[in-house]
Order: sequence, then structure tokens, then C-alpha cells
Amino acid sequence: MVRFATPPADQQAAEMGAIRVLHGFDIVAGTVEEPGAKGLVPELTMWSTVSDLTANRFLINVVSDPLWYVIDLATLDLTSSRSKPLPSGGGFTPLAV
Repeated sequence: MVRFATPPADQQAAEMGAIRVLHGFDIVAGTVEEPGAKGLVPELTMWSTVSDLTANRFLINVVSDPLWYVIDLATLDLTSSRSKPLPSGGGFTPLAV
């Protein structure tokens, strides 16, 4: 950003600058369509993310919520494993409609 814009004043300004750039590439429903099995299907941006590698923060935004959420990686407790074994036997749960 230094060559094309004023350098950000702080971390928040840098993250907001990245978000502004991302918004320039958002696909709004109805602006791009592609052929599907039942006619034209609209494409749209469902989510966006920003990784702040300097501040160790991860920001996320989804189409159903205008707010940006941040995960401060420095505050996460990663000392214990929370992984779960994945099922390997196959099978599906029936759904009644």
C-alpha cells in the first residue's frame, strides 16, 4: 500500500484499508450470473477475510452480517488439543422431509 496510498497511521487503519480494497472486488447478487441446471444462477461474495500477519489477527465478514469480526490469535489458548477424530466408517443420517 505504500506505493499506491498514504501509509496507514496504525494497525486499525491498515486493516480498514485492506477491507476497503476487498470491497472493491465483492460480487453483489445479480451483477454476475452463470448458467445452471434451472436457468441463470447469481454469483455473490459469501464471505471475506483479512489476515493481519503483523498483529496476528484474523478478521472475517459474512454476507448475512455487515459487521467484521476479529480473532486475536495472541489471546487464543492453543496449549491443549481440541481436535476430534473424523468418522472413517462412512454412512449418513436419514432426514425426514
